[in-house]
Amino acid sequence: MLDQENWNGGGQFYVARPARPLMTRRRFVTASAGILCLTSIGGRGLVNRALADSLPGADTLAAGLRFRIRWKGDEIGYHRISLKAAGDQLTITTSIRMKVKMAFVTAFRYEHDCTEAWAGGRLTSLDSRTDNNGDKLKVTGKATTDGFDMDGPSGPFTAPVDALTTNSLWSPAFVTQTDLIDAQNGGMIGLVSKDLGKSDAKVAAARQPTEGFDLVTPYLSGRVWYDADARWVKGEFEREGERISYDLET
Repeated sequence: MLDQENWNGGGQFYVARPARPLMTRRRFVTASAGILCLTSIGGRGLVNRALADSLPGADTLAAGLRFRIRWKGDEIGYHRISLKAAGDQLTITTSIRMKVKMAFVTAFRYEHDCTEAWAGGRLTSLDSRTDNNGDKLKVTGKATTDGFDMDGPSGPFTAPVDALTTNSLWSPAFVTQTDLIDAQNGGMIGLVSKDLGKSDAKVAAARQPTEGFDLVTPYLSGRVWYDADARWVKGEFEREGERISYDLET
């Protein structure tokens, strides 16, 4: 997190909560987790078509998404997304776990769990819990006639009715956004993305056609890839010279 001023995506700046000094590795992993804030209901294609059409990318979650998180070649955790459909509502659950050990001592631990309810392509409720190396964070929110009202560490805030969250990387619509609901801290953060075009990328031990995008937020920069079915299949994220990778499980 930027210590003093962050860009909010709309050409303005806002003052962030003061950040206490952290070791470089911890700062990087914390920032990475801030935006990547993925069990299943069977095979792909089982999501109601009307529901899937109202929320681009939802159909790709039918079998769930599971990523291994690696740092310097070592596996340090996972990022998992699951979906359940009931009537006209989709419930999307995100679970992230990361642990960094140095000399047999746990130097950093991060846990994030978030449940989002969507209906008609709109976020109707959000409940997240985060343990950021001992710092406990909670964000809750629900849709109203005026927008999406939330409360969290950043205080109360009303987001636009059509906003996606920082956990919405599973949706190809994510890269078209300029502002996102911060599922870890509450409030909104800005996003800048750039289409890198199509290329072959290694996904789950095999190369396949993908389309890549560069991402920049107040927390970190990175790159994500989607396959021909618009499914999120790969990620790389960088902060202060350190890089973590997201490898899709088979």
